[in-house]
Amino acid sequence: MTDRENILRFIGLARRARKLESGTDSVIKALSTGQAKLLIAASDISPKTLHKVTEFVTYEIPMYRFGTMDELGIATGSPPRGILAITDDGFAEGLDNKLTDYEEDID
Repeated sequence: MTDRENILRFIGLARRARKLESGTDSVIKALSTGQAKLLIAASDISPKTLHKVTEFVTYEIPMYRFGTMDELGIATGSPPRGILAITDDGFAEGLDNKLTDYEEDID
């Protein structure tokens, strides 16, 4: 299993544990209430949508660009998703470590 697949599976695990919010409105709500611990934005999210979400960041929170909207949707068992928020400290720490260490192979 590649690092990318491992990260996507970990995102799916967070979803099954109900420790993940996906989609613009749900992520904005998680940010507004201080529940979001880590953000993941798809590499192909529109700049307008990303700006809309980041306007609600009022505290320090790790944020990563990772995967495509299709990949994040598949990982979470939903339609394509451009933005995810992890709402659990343990899952956020695990993903933070995985994403910090992740290096995408560019051919």
